[in-house]
Amino acid sequence: MSSKHPWVKVIRNERNTGFSAGCNQGAREADAPDLLVFLNNDMRVEPDFLRRLVAPIVHGRCEATTGRMLSWDGKLLNSAGGGMNLHGIGIQRGYLEDPGPEYERPCMSLFACGGAMAMDAKVFADVGGFDEDFFAYYEDVDLGWRTWIAGYSIQYVPDAVCYHHHSSTSQRVPVERLRVLQVRNPLLACFKNYDDESLAKLMPTMFALAARRAFLSAGIQDLDAYRIESLDAPGSS
Repeated sequence: MSSKHPWVKVIRNERNTGFSAGCNQGAREADAPDLLVFLNNDMRVEPDFLRRLVAPIVHGRCEATTGRMLSWDGKLLNSAGGGMNLHGIGIQRGYLEDPGPEYERPCMSLFACGGAMAMDAKVFADVGGFDEDFFAYYEDVDLGWRTWIAGYSIQYVPDAVCYHHHSSTSQRVPVERLRVLQVRNPLLACFKNYDDESLAKLMPTMFALAARRAFLSAGIQDLDAYRIESLDAPGSS
């Protein structure tokens, strides 16, 4: 990078600080920007991607944007805006679906996918940036949630097209470490952002679904073997 693009400032850390901390570090090192753009290392973009991505922010229509993310070969969608279910699981709209006209219209989005997003720099600072406790995964869901709570908005920009080599980085990480983050971090987002009344109502369901997700992620196939009520009484024939 330094030899081919000497005008680019490269920051090297001695250890893996995680996606959240790395993005925050980059934001701090930027030279007094009006806009911040975050782009993963497993992305390639169309020539007009950046101009399209930042246009709604520049024109005052929102404070953050997310682009139309396609698979590496462009045949399937990876993300066309984001949402969330009640227990914090982030939803990438259109994931693995065929690109179609329904994904070619701008719309509001709960969060901007951290792999390809832009955000007003002052708003990013105002809402606290990415929460580094997440390390990786769901940090963008949490940031989007906090952005809306703070009174700002996020827009999906279908004309900002990029291509994603899905999990090209995370596939080098032991799967059990990824699963810890993928089960823990949705709960963390909920505990941070739900009000007390909503959290009290949803907590039992959240924990039950998190336990179920952990169970399935463990790859256990024989579910009946773990049902205590199906155990024969000791001494029975």
